[in-house]
Amino acid sequence: MGKLGGVMSDSTIHSHATPRQVAERYAVTVPTVLGWHRAGIIPAKVAMGRIYRFDIAEVDKALACHRRNVFATNPNSNPSQGHENVL
Repeated sequence: MGKLGGVMSDSTIHSHATPRQVAERYAVTVPTVLGWHRAGIIPAKVAMGRIYRFDIAEVDKALACHRRNVFATNPNSNPSQGHENVL
């Protein structure tokens, strides 16, 4: 866990991911990630004001739950359209 020789380990990245890392993982923009957080779709830990960190496992669960809810209420949604269109 933590830094290994000055490099972030996988476990650190997954439990302390930056908005940019989350955006890259889901192929969306940083403003989209922050918008998901502001809308209450994904959880984040806020440190020192506006510094956001995301637990990837928690984000994965939250997005999966949100997608299920969207598709349950809108069966015409296309899951292959990508995360931005789903959310």
